[in-house]
Amino acid sequence: MYHIGWPVESKKMGEEKESNTITGGEKQKNACHITEMLCACAAYDFLTKSTGFDVEKAEYLYKAIEFKDNSFNLSFNDFVGSENKAGEVFANRLGAFFSLGHIVLSINGAGFNSDPKSGMRAFITRLEKQKLPQYNSIPDTECEEINEYLRQFAYTTDGGQQFFPGWLYQVRSTVAPGSFMFDSKAFTTNLRELQKIDVGELFLEKKNHWPGGGLMSNRFDKFIDTLIDVKPEETQKVNTTKEKFMAHIYSAITKSQNFIN
Repeated sequence: MYHIGWPVESKKMGEEKESNTITGGEKQKNACHITEMLCACAAYDFLTKSTGFDVEKAEYLYKAIEFKDNSFNLSFNDFVGSENKAGEVFANRLGAFFSLGHIVLSINGAGFNSDPKSGMRAFITRLEKQKLPQYNSIPDTECEEINEYLRQFAYTTDGGQQFFPGWLYQVRSTVAPGSFMFDSKAFTTNLRELQKIDVGELFLEKKNHWPGGGLMSNRFDKFIDTLIDVKPEETQKVNTTKEKFMAHIYSAITKSQNFIN
């Protein structure tokens, strides 16, 4: 049994005297909360456990979160522990997905407009011009599905005018201004800063920053070179062109982040 709590009073959504309680979807009014992510990690811990089910006496374990300068600070290990490098694996996977979010939404514009040529399609078009034409057959509909999924995950705007946080931004807001795994600059809501974000510097640790591109290029340009050099791993078990593309991106980001698969 896992008991998860939060020592900060939440807004009572029933104060508006509405007859229906919306618990999901676009009409849900309360934002996503850090406790939801902690619950998901607790479920993952239970489902992946292989020991501890045959004990005769209950054992009580406690987990606390760093509280400093009136703020909570959470690392990757706080969510999944450090045994068998679980924290590093989690950091690599979530970091890769967050990086992809900024590649699609910030660098290639899907967070600022609904143009079918933006986002994932714009990324594929660039790769086609730089020796990676094999993903051009991915349909526009599938590109837009990825765009929309990443908008829900990270953020979107109303045509570049107003910022709307997605799941990860909302979760992070419940611990702000404390640290939440990544560098605080990774969660900027300033539209100009988003369009110029360095997607290779999302982590707090410099060892996990992507390699620099030199005098005439940036980290993202260097990442494109890495994409050209690496390939999807056989262990990733991918079949469709879209699956191969996503696996290819993951392998390149993993190498760039200096994590081990």
